[in-house]
Amino acid sequence: MRRALSQAKLRPPRRAIIRGLSGNTHACEDALRSYERDGIFSPDTLAALTAAMPPTPVSINQLSMAGRRASADQSLLNARFIHAELIARRAAMLQQFQQMPDELANAAGVQELAKKYHERLGSYLRTPYLRTAEDEQAFASVMQSALPEQLGETRKAFGVSLAALAAAHEGQRVPREQQAALYLLWMYVLWL
Repeated sequence: MRRALSQAKLRPPRRAIIRGLSGNTHACEDALRSYERDGIFSPDTLAALTAAMPPTPVSINQLSMAGRRASADQSLLNARFIHAELIARRAAMLQQFQQMPDELANAAGVQELAKKYHERLGSYLRTPYLRTAEDEQAFASVMQSALPEQLGETRKAFGVSLAALAAAHEGQRVPREQQAALYLLWMYVLWL
């Protein structure tokens, strides 16, 4: 793995290399068991999963370098990284959903989006570890077919819900704590 990454001149953070090698199977298996038992990811389950697999910061330059070498090995490494990042980022976003103000969390659009995120995280956790070029191609096909449905849905759901929240509180000052929570959430949504 290191050889393939060095050929692409991609130097991901150390935890990305460790994640790619170890797969964090215990955290993923525990989270999947919890989800299948309870039907949702509990705050404790999400905290354990995000502690084991925090989202990895990636620069445009790193993405560009990883995409320049069009070898089967690099494509498989890229697919593994994307799969792990989808798990990490969906879990982190679900944690954000659980920490947002109740009035926003209970909005219909946010509830629907949270349900989709729970289902998708469960689906990503069920996806077997990508070992072959065929696995990578099947994963790419699934991602391509899901893209149109998912494109922009997070921003749309929060935009509509925030507009409704603002209309409901027209002329009232939003408490500073709620403003800070909404700002952090919105910044996180923008970077998804």
